[in-house]
Amino acid sequence: MAHYTWWFTLRRSYVVRGEVDRAYRDVTYDHSTADGELFVARLRRVPLPPPLSPSTHEPAHVCTWHCTVPRSELCSFPRGAAGGDGGVPNVRESEFLQLVAHFCANSTFLRRDGHVISTVLVSTRHKLHARERERAGSFLRSARVNVDATLGTDAQSIADAHRRRIEHVLHPSAPLCDSIADRAAKMTTHYVFNKWMLHTVVRDDGVVLDVVRGGTEVELSFLLALHVPLELKCVKEENATWSILASPLHTWLYPPPSPSPSSSSPSTTE
Repeated sequence: MAHYTWWFTLRRSYVVRGEVDRAYRDVTYDHSTADGELFVARLRRVPLPPPLSPSTHEPAHVCTWHCTVPRSELCSFPRGAAGGDGGVPNVRESEFLQLVAHFCANSTFLRRDGHVISTVLVSTRHKLHARERERAGSFLRSARVNVDATLGTDAQSIADAHRRRIEHVLHPSAPLCDSIADRAAKMTTHYVFNKWMLHTVVRDDGVVLDVVRGGTEVELSFLLALHVPLELKCVKEENATWSILASPLHTWLYPPPSPSPSSSSPSTTE
């Protein structure tokens, strides 16, 4: 249950952009006292840890598989497995929700099982008063959507359902953090989507840090075909493309997988 209640310590490895030797810096933080947004704020100004050589120390890996999704492809995603019309107009939501909607609409769970349960992690730290923005804690909510026959494989309907659920958890009267029941619900989730911000950190001193991603490069179709719950870190790259950093999500729905291609096990969700 540690994964689902934030009671765990994360290790991330970063390289300084432009350094020739590609030595990396290890950074760890307690997820029960710091979410990703607070971690980035701190990493922008704290002294950098000493460099470590990849030849003597194995860097931490963020994911098991990763793929690139060009923006041009994102804007012309097909309707889904049952669409049959070869494409639809752009989904009228953010690029991130377009990506979420497409992934759900074309997932093997929806095709084979008739439904897919999706959870989007939503930061609520911005709702704190300005003087409390760096308060210790993990200020995250889970926006959970059940994509079934009522939504079908229509990407716009799926994106709209996610947007409405996100708006619900961000309502001024909504709690800032998940309840234990909300966290435990991830044990019956097919996909946990995270608009991830820890991939590149621009420090206050001008130094740019890039995370060591690790994992095996695959096609998007490989991830869509996996009949395995996944944690999906979605990264907006500097060249206007999106990347997905995927790892198995150990839930009660399915046993831990052993598909190929594979790589060393990463750590968990921010």
